[in-house]
Amino acid sequence: MAKNAAAQVTSFRLPKRLDAKLGEAAEQVGVSRGTYARLVVIEALTDTDQARLRDDLAALRDAVRLLQRNLETAVVALLVDAGRAELDDAEAFVRRQMGRPVTPDRGT
Repeated sequence: MAKNAAAQVTSFRLPKRLDAKLGEAAEQVGVSRGTYARLVVIEALTDTDQARLRDDLAALRDAVRLLQRNLETAVVALLVDAGRAELDDAEAFVRRQMGRPVTPDRGT
């Protein structure tokens, strides 16, 4: 690779475990540790597919959280409307079954 006059020198420290993995990965592809580290950084910073996938994954996590909140609210409403439980008891049931606090919109 030709030297670029505009290039900047960057250095960083790695824990021993990651440094060993870096050495193994570099050896597998037949390049130096520095070259391999540079390629990994360049790929991570310029890979738009990877960035898009990260964004998609974040959106999916948000959608799953919303679905879970909606399910919790629906279960509480069904239990209360069916006369099977008082509001506090229904919320406690959902907390026990779904393992997280119930956060319904009580203002609606």
